[in-house]
Amino acid sequence: MHRAALLFGLFALFRSSLRRIAPGVALSWVAGAILLFDASALFDVGAQLSFSACAVLVASGFWTDGRSREDASDLRANRGGRLLRASVATFRVSLVVSLGTVPLVAQYGMPLSLVSPLLNVVAIPWAGLLVLPCSFVAVAMPDWMFDATASWGASMLFWPAETLAGVAEGLVERFPEPSVVGWKLPWFALVASSVAALWATRSGRWTLALSVWVALCFVGARPFDRGPFAPTPPQIVFFDVGQGDAALVQGREATLLIDTGPGPVDGSGGAALLRALLAVGVHSIDVLVVTHGDLDHRGGAARVLRSVPVAELWLPASGGRDEPLRALAAIARDRGTRVLWQSADDRVRRRGDLGIEVLWPPAAGSSPDASRNAGSMVLRVSLEGISTLFSADIGVAEEARLLALARERLDVDVLKVPHHGSRSASSPAFLEAVSPDLVIVSAPCDPTRGLPSQITLDRLVRADAGLGWTGRDGAVFVAPGSAGTGLEMRSWGRSHECEARR
Repeated sequence: MHRAALLFGLFALFRSSLRRIAPGVALSWVAGAILLFDASALFDVGAQLSFSACAVLVASGFWTDGRSREDASDLRANRGGRLLRASVATFRVSLVVSLGTVPLVAQYGMPLSLVSPLLNVVAIPWAGLLVLPCSFVAVAMPDWMFDATASWGASMLFWPAETLAGVAEGLVERFPEPSVVGWKLPWFALVASSVAALWATRSGRWTLALSVWVALCFVGARPFDRGPFAPTPPQIVFFDVGQGDAALVQGREATLLIDTGPGPVDGSGGAALLRALLAVGVHSIDVLVVTHGDLDHRGGAARVLRSVPVAELWLPASGGRDEPLRALAAIARDRGTRVLWQSADDRVRRRGDLGIEVLWPPAAGSSPDASRNAGSMVLRVSLEGISTLFSADIGVAEEARLLALARERLDVDVLKVPHHGSRSASSPAFLEAVSPDLVIVSAPCDPTRGLPSQITLDRLVRADAGLGWTGRDGAVFVAPGSAGTGLEMRSWGRSHECEARR
């Protein structure tokens, strides 16, 4: 919606000044504005499809700085056939967009629908004449007006979009993927077919272009094999979220997300995290844990709760008076998510093939007025023989108490290093008790707050454990080794030369 608003606003600005702007230039301005204010939006599948469709229309000559490629005088000559001509023109536009976006659609694993160009003859006018205007009005309305008209006004504004979405969902069930052969086109043949069909449209050979579209739909397409993004479950993923924490434990039967990275104070973060979750195949979450109320751990939690089905939200019992955590609990309850305020005990909570133990904060002797870091939730998670300690932001004082209360439960295979590698955590005694094979530091490559500390990194090196550092390595994946031997750690992203602070 914001992409369309920017595009229409830009055209309106130039029209009001009696100037014209080339579509390609306008599209570049919109992309630049989105890059400036929300760069991650350009990596949305929807954004990529939108810009690809617009680029195809510009390249094919359908979208120019004057009138469309259709002859306006010819449209006026036969008023009785105006509706038919408009429908044919819309169908051709839809066919061009469909052909131009074939590589991108296939790359994301989405099927090609044989009837989509025909259905868009109705969908495009519906979206342009009803959905977009109503959406603009809804965006411009202040909150108090929404409250005053909640019973009927909002529903009227959202009705066109909801109707369009409902019809689309119903048609998906009625029109399955038409591919009927056992092989799919390689990427070079797919791209060549798409370019050839678009070239045919420029010369008016619409029958040939339509024949290519039908053939692509029935054959199916596979542009190129990008290779596996991550090992298949079971796996543990430590996302690169800069100064913050976000880790996924993905079993064969259940999914656990621990913290959601940083974000604005208003809780609107988490967009990049959602894309990362989709990239590793997560569409629902069994347990979402927010270890404490610091913004670099809860910044994306509100968006995750509103965007992905979450069965349970776990919050630290020590944070019962923390207003941001209480707000998250309210959002979760409104979404039908069960909210649990957790404290340490001797139980192993089973969720599918995950075993989850809460080691901190203690049920007794923990003041709700303690600092967020001191009261943050520490978890021991077991998944198919891999034990991982997620130590949130505790410091040496909490480490010492854990050694006294639960030393035998601290011995694990993987350690998420406390407090992003702070020098006030990861004491030698704590590391000796944990004795991890792998240690993961969730911190940026160029720290602005002294995290991680070189002193702590030196301790980790002396612990003789493999080191993963999200700021240096990108997202870090941990999974059982091949043939069930040991652990495998790999990363996704560009490696950087990083220097910690002493």
